[in-house]
Amino acid sequence: MKEFKAKEAFVVANELFDAFTCEVVKDNQILYMSDGEPIFQKIDEETKKLCERYGITKGEVAKGYEEFACKLSNAVQKCEFITFDYGQKEPRGDISLRVYSAHKTYPFFSLTDYAKDKETKDLSSLCKKSDLTYDVNFLHLKDAFEQSGFKERAFCKQAKALVDFGLVDLLEILKNSVKENEYRMELGKAMQLIDPSFLGERFQMIRFQKG
Repeated sequence: MKEFKAKEAFVVANELFDAFTCEVVKDNQILYMSDGEPIFQKIDEETKKLCERYGITKGEVAKGYEEFACKLSNAVQKCEFITFDYGQKEPRGDISLRVYSAHKTYPFFSLTDYAKDKETKDLSSLCKKSDLTYDVNFLHLKDAFEQSGFKERAFCKQAKALVDFGLVDLLEILKNSVKENEYRMELGKAMQLIDPSFLGERFQMIRFQKG
């Protein structure tokens, strides 16, 4: 991003911040890997301060939000930034870290000896071949952006955001422009995004503005 400069920018990010580095903490300890096995040891001072700031005693602590927001702020004079991700605007109070492999999701610790009912797969077989993800703490994200000169303009469920952005109007335009089977296929995709029992409630939208 240091090579990008603009007077104005409109940025839409989908599931970006759940891919940032995170530390996993529990009872004032931090998760490390030793010979492919997870162990909890003494927490470092930087992570401890973030835990104290956000009241995290068990869960994930994201790293890099502040650096990202600062680089974006330095790159653009005026900016609208909208992002969609799963999470909540407070600490979850539990460990959400999970492994995504071959279209299946595994709670991280279900692949280790920490689990009572361990998965048939083990962590070592998925190492460096899978995606790690976790719930976003939007309060932390908000603080990071506001420290870099942005202001929060909106925070809501994905379903409300997409309807407010005109999803229903777009579907009506599509209905009058394509064949019935094409419309029904796209309608099904749209409904997954706003369905309260699927992605509509699980995902959040947050919007920041600078300038």
